[in-house]
This record gives sequence, structure tokens and C-alpha cells, in this order.
Amino acid sequence: MVTENEEFMTAKQVAAMLGVTQASISKWCKAGYFPHAFRINPMTRSPWRISRIDVDAFIALRIQKKGYFYRPVPGAESDQVST
Repeated sequence: MVTENEEFMTAKQVAAMLGVTQASISKWCKAGYFPHAFRINPMTRSPWRISRIDVDAFIALRIQKKGYFYRPVPGAESDQVST
């Protein structure tokens, strides 16, 4: 349940924090990744407001499922020197 003291972030802030685009954040909001996300005016294309608690939970779940938060860098496995 959302409380009055809860901090909300804009989609732009969340995108910068997670290293993705605002379009990704919008898709994730629509898909339910951030359960308490809302639009100021749902009848327009107003910006999303996303609970900081939801963002932290999203990060924790991602780490739990994948073992890391950020996407792995392509070719990182080839960093080892082959003999």
C-alpha cells in the first residue's frame, strides 16, 4: 500500500538510475513491473510517477533472478587469456 511519506520518482529519473530509456520505463509500468506507478492524469500522456520502493524491489528481484543488475557486457567472457 502506498503511504503519504513515500517518495515518487519520474520516469526520467528512474530511466537514468537504471540505465535504460524512458520508453522502457513506460513499457515496464504498463506491464506491471512497478505496481504503484501512476500517471498524474491518466486521460493524457502525462509522465509516470514511480514509487522508490517499487524501483528498489525491481532491482532486488533482478539481482535475485539473474545474479546481477546490469546487463552483462557482450564479450566479457572472452576477457580471460587463452593459452
